[in-house]
Amino acid sequence: MQLRRPAWALIAVIATLLRPGVLHAEDALALPEWVLSAGIPLLYHDGEPAPAWSVTALAAMETLPRYAGDDVLRTRAFPLLDVRYKDLAFASAIEGLGVNLLHGRTCRAGVTLNFDPGRSPADAPRLRGTRRLPPSPDARAFVDYVIFPAVFRAELRHTLAGAPGWVMDAAAYAPVLATEQLTAFVGLSATVADHTWMNARFGLTPSQAAAAGLPAYEAPAGLRSAALAADLAWTPRGPWLLNLTVSAQRLGAAAGDSPLTVTRIEPALSLSLGYTF
Repeated sequence: MQLRRPAWALIAVIATLLRPGVLHAEDALALPEWVLSAGIPLLYHDGEPAPAWSVTALAAMETLPRYAGDDVLRTRAFPLLDVRYKDLAFASAIEGLGVNLLHGRTCRAGVTLNFDPGRSPADAPRLRGTRRLPPSPDARAFVDYVIFPAVFRAELRHTLAGAPGWVMDAAAYAPVLATEQLTAFVGLSATVADHTWMNARFGLTPSQAAAAGLPAYEAPAGLRSAALAADLAWTPRGPWLLNLTVSAQRLGAAAGDSPLTVTRIEPALSLSLGYTF
């Protein structure tokens, strides 16, 4: 498939920005991690240099579960801003602060510092009596490897305070459509987490269970979820960008067996309109 550079540049900017979960920790995993950077590893595959600066402002809307495992969806809207310097560093309302330590034609790797806004028992009636997960910094390391046109991605992250724990994501995605104005990616991914992280979000101690009126549950380490997602970007004219991302995740046994889980299927949708300066 012949891919035009303008299309890749625009889809990379959009997909990087459209990371939902700005306001809620569980929403941060409602869409797969790879949509955070979809297209960026392919952006400079032809060896062309990155622009010195890139600034994009967007108005975004998302429809997501109130928390992981909930069967009630919530829709909200918010603004986003992303600033990038070459292919070296970025400051983003979505990705946080990051540096690309390796940025070659076939491999991209780096570290980021983001913010986990936490979770409150007031977010949904079923969470009554559960532990509050306070806001905390979130450190991440990632690597993307290109076997053109497919991209393979792995990310390891650690919540530094509040409800600490380790989470790892693995994904593979590729373009299924690429024209001057329209680009689409489809990808598969899986997320696993350690006992500390899983139990903080899906476990219930005896006292919490009594307060919530649910059975106690000790969430083990294991598969958090597996997902299928599609990301579609349309660039109708000049610097304007329109992006749609849809996904469906299925919670693994460790998360799905929790009394807090009402449904194992997590649908999600994100739509945004942006302008690149």
